[in-house]
Amino acid sequence: MQDNQDIPEAQDPMEEEKENPPPEIPVANMPAPDQETTIDSTHSSAADMDLHHQPHIHHKKRWKDYLFEFFMLFLAVSAGFLVENQREHYVEHLRAKDYAAMLRKDLASDTVIINIIIGFRNEQAKRYDSLRNIMDSVPLEKINQRQFLLLATQAGKYLHLLPNNGTLQQLKSSGALRYFKDTTLVYTLTSYEEDLKHGEYVQSEEREYYTTQVIPFKLVHFNNKLAESRIAASLNYPNEMMTDFDKKAMMQFYNLLERSASFNNLLGEESFSRHKKKAIAIIKMLEEEYRLN
Repeated sequence: MQDNQDIPEAQDPMEEEKENPPPEIPVANMPAPDQETTIDSTHSSAADMDLHHQPHIHHKKRWKDYLFEFFMLFLAVSAGFLVENQREHYVEHLRAKDYAAMLRKDLASDTVIINIIIGFRNEQAKRYDSLRNIMDSVPLEKINQRQFLLLATQAGKYLHLLPNNGTLQQLKSSGALRYFKDTTLVYTLTSYEEDLKHGEYVQSEEREYYTTQVIPFKLVHFNNKLAESRIAASLNYPNEMMTDFDKKAMMQFYNLLERSASFNNLLGEESFSRHKKKAIAIIKMLEEEYRLN
């Protein structure tokens, strides 16, 4: 029994650990959780301010700065204006060239017709001169009736000009005449149009005079059967080709002939010849200005 008491009782390990706790490791003073969050938040805000809020240098603008900005703005506006202006000039030049080609075509057509009219009126002037010479130098009873009739039937005939002025009228009505920068060309075109108006006025007077005076006289005093020269030349007709053609009728016909010759010369030598010269001059100016082929 005594031996059993000398043996020490086994101790519980947990009790031993409680009796001899492990040595404490010194730890630096750590902030409380709430305090740590506050410090981190403050530090992050300061860092953000350092990154995004960089210091700016503020200084007043000098008058040279304002002048430079104004100059650059003025240069930009001027450059845009010049480019737009050049574009408009280019477009207007193309339109002017198109109108110039159309005008040349109209004037060339007028020139061909005017040449025909002038040729006819020159021949007509020769017939009027021959008729006047016959009536001035030969007595009525000795006049060669056949020759006289062939010449007299041509009295009252005419060729009129119907100008191709559609392009010119379009230029004026639309204001496109401003596309032509050559003032001499514009003046010549205007003068040509005025000549055409005058020619149309004289032509209307000539037409009315022949319709109301010359043609009715011819229908009364001339043999209509032989009114055409080709018929008169092919028929074997007597010399008595005129009816009721006495001295009074001869004088009346002479006066009609004088007025007819006046119209013929006015439109032939004066009016249509002037039209032709101006038309040729305008065509030449258009070709030189716009290099038309």
